[in-house]
Amino acid sequence: MVDLDTFGNCRKASDKATWSLEEAVAGLDFDFSRRFLPLRICGHEVPAWMTEAQQLKLNQLRGYSYAHIFSVVEEFIIEQTCGTANKYVHVDSDAVSAIIKFADDELKHQRMFSEMKTRLANGFGFTPV
Repeated sequence: MVDLDTFGNCRKASDKATWSLEEAVAGLDFDFSRRFLPLRICGHEVPAWMTEAQQLKLNQLRGYSYAHIFSVVEEFIIEQTCGTANKYVHVDSDAVSAIIKFADDELKHQRMFSEMKTRLANGFGFTPV
């Protein structure tokens, strides 16, 4: 068990969990013949007048929305994290290092969601707005 009581220990733990965005999205492919989200995430209710094909497309568009929402959340996390790091610049270099490492991972998350949105839009043949 890793002791995460200090920024130094947090940084060391995050160094062990380093990941590459390119590796994470290398095999990312969407099967547009299937739903992207389970019904429990995107809701069980769909209009009764929708055909199966329309319901499938709605599910996939909700998948795009899911990626978009998380991309926006990442922006907020990155902003808050950088503001927190600024408070430690002249106080604790381990804290700054750990916080910046965290922000770097959040930037990769943001880029990952952006890549998901691009690949989904390419599959749709249009960019949802």
